[in-house]
Amino acid sequence: MRKKVLEIFGDTSHKKQAMMFTVILGKVCTLLCLSFWTGDYHVMIRSQSKILDNFPFITSRLIGPLETSDPILVHYVKKTFLVSPSNLPYNLVEEREGQDPTAHKYLKYKCCSWTFQKLVLKQLFDGKPPGFFVEAGALDGEYLSNTLYLERALGWTGLLVEPSKDMFTLLSHKGRKAWTAHVCLATHPYPYQTTLLKVSKVGAGMNFHGISTLIGTKDVDHRMESGLPVFEPVQCLPLMTLLLAVGVTKVDFISLDVEDAEGGVLEHFPWDEIEVDLWIIEHRGSNEHWDQATVFDKDFVERFASRGYSLFHFHWTGDYVFIRNATELYKSGFTELGKSKFNVTMKGLNY
Repeated sequence: MRKKVLEIFGDTSHKKQAMMFTVILGKVCTLLCLSFWTGDYHVMIRSQSKILDNFPFITSRLIGPLETSDPILVHYVKKTFLVSPSNLPYNLVEEREGQDPTAHKYLKYKCCSWTFQKLVLKQLFDGKPPGFFVEAGALDGEYLSNTLYLERALGWTGLLVEPSKDMFTLLSHKGRKAWTAHVCLATHPYPYQTTLLKVSKVGAGMNFHGISTLIGTKDVDHRMESGLPVFEPVQCLPLMTLLLAVGVTKVDFISLDVEDAEGGVLEHFPWDEIEVDLWIIEHRGSNEHWDQATVFDKDFVERFASRGYSLFHFHWTGDYVFIRNATELYKSGFTELGKSKFNVTMKGLNY
């Protein structure tokens, strides 16, 4: 290398040598830059272009949140979040009563609300063809489940939604003959992620540990005061997206027990696109027309009336039962004068 340099610069002056070296160095730098431009840099650009070509939805995402009925979203939800109905035998605690010492403790608590709801369902659906249900707030799929009776006794199927990871793990081993999803119902018209608050307390039963609340609902502060708060991330999906993913636009019964999130879920529900014959909703009002003595929310009832529903019954625990007027179910549940045929009264009954 030294010999070649001497051959080039041998008899020239130092000034000329410096000038020649500068020119040669400039040419080398130019060649290196051209090599980079046509080599790795272009590979990088081509790689990025290929990524964009493979994900055309990037453009649509720049516009705003995904729509509830977006075909790509619906397909993704079905493949990622939905678990098909089980074809295995039921694995229920109630079947182990007398063998499992914990079974009796698990089963002995039958909330008055659960008993009331079962009476309603038996009166409205016994002897009728199987239907499709949605139970949001499904817990473990057995404890206080108001759809298990429909599934086992009447041959129904449906969709069970549970946001708590612990509860969903238990649910996934029950052998339920319904779709299941470890998500929360969105309170906005698009999917998003949020935080779920659960409360841990030594010695507490399923009715305590099973309760979970979305951060941002009005009941969060009360929940945090009742025990040790535990937080976990959760994916929220619009109910319509879930229903489209399982191919259903007609629902016979929806049970909505979502711990103060029902307002947002109902606000963005596509009433004109999804038909629902019967709703049972746990709701505790907080507006100026809410009667704290009876826990009755007149505004809530009027909101359903404006959607073409009638109040079939109200339970003092905050459960509202609404039937869609333009249905055979309404004819079997109400008299010609529009009076509910619910044939039990709260007085004298232990529920």
